[in-house]
Amino acid sequence: MLTVAYFDALVNLRMLAMCSTDCLKEQASFLGRKIVFLSNLK
Repeated sequence: MLTVAYFDALVNLRMLAMCSTDCLKEQASFLGRKIVFLSNLK
């Protein structure tokens, strides 16, 4: 579970690195919601 989430985060970071500024903001808010969701699962 944790390794999958970690790998998923790495993939998201790679996508973020290739994105433009608008896409970056959108992805960042999505990633933020995802992190909140994952931390609520504990």
